[in-house]
This record gives sequence, C-alpha cells and structure tokens, in this order.
Amino acid sequence: RSVRKDVQARATEKMLMTEAEIKAEAMVREAKAALARAKAEAWRRRVELVMQEESTAAKSKAELLAKLQSEVAGAKAEADGQLKVADATKEWGQVEAASTAHLVRRRQWLEEMRETEVIVEMAKCKDVNFIGKRGDQVVEALLEGSIGFADGTIGTKEDCQIQ
Repeated sequence: RSVRKDVQARATEKMLMTEAEIKAEAMVREAKAALARAKAEAWRRRVELVMQEESTAAKSKAELLAKLQSEVAGAKAEADGQLKVADATKEWGQVEAASTAHLVRRRQWLEEMRETEVIVEMAKCKDVNFIGKRGDQVVEALLEGSIGFADGTIGTKEDCQIQ
C-alpha cells in the first residue's frame, strides 16, 4: 500500500502542480491582458487630450485672427477718415488762399479808386500838377495826411473837403 499511496500522492502532486501551472499561466495571461487594456486606455486618453488641446489652440488662433482682422479694418477705416479730413483741409486751404488773393486784389482796387477820388477832389480844389516826381510827392503826401499845394500853401485833406 505504501507504493500505492506513494504513486497516488505523486499523481495528486502532479495534478495539483499542473492545476497550479494552468492557474498561474491564466493569471499571467490576465495580467498581460489587463496591462494591454491599461496601455490602450492610456493611449486613448492621451489622444483625447491632444485633440482637446489642438481644438482649444485652433479656437484661440481663430479668435486672435478675427481680433487682428478687426483691428486692421479699424485702423484702415481710421486712416481713410484721416485722409478724407486731410483732403478736406487741403481744399479748405485752397479756398481760403483764393479768397485771400481776391480780397488783396479788391483792397488794391479800392485803394486805387480812393486815390483817384482824392486826386480828382484835389484837382477841383487847387491847381495841382500830378505829372512826374512832383506828382508822386503830392500823392505820397496826400496818403500821409498833409499836402503842399503848387501855390506854396500847405494844407490837409480836410482843407479841400476830401472824404
């Protein structure tokens, strides 16, 4: 019986060893499968995070581009407005220059007309020679406000009632 028990014990031991090896092998397979699942889940999560970050970056880039385009359009509109103001100012300056030139010509004409009127009044009042240097002196004296007449008398514009 002892040989039998011994054989039986060895068979039982062999069977237990085989079962243990099978269980250990199954556990190793399960561990490897769990590791593979964990790696796949980690890779999937990484891909999700990268895609989420890329989406956020693209959104930020689009917002910045829109803001930049808006600022460029605003600056262009402001520059156009300033150019229009500059053109209007230039045109206004040209109008003012033309108006000033016209006023200068009008004042010269009025001055010449006044001189003519004064000379005519003087000619009515006294016998005055207006030709040559003597005439220029009379006109200059008249413009200064005192007149020396040809007969040697000295007077003012008021003496001849010149207005």
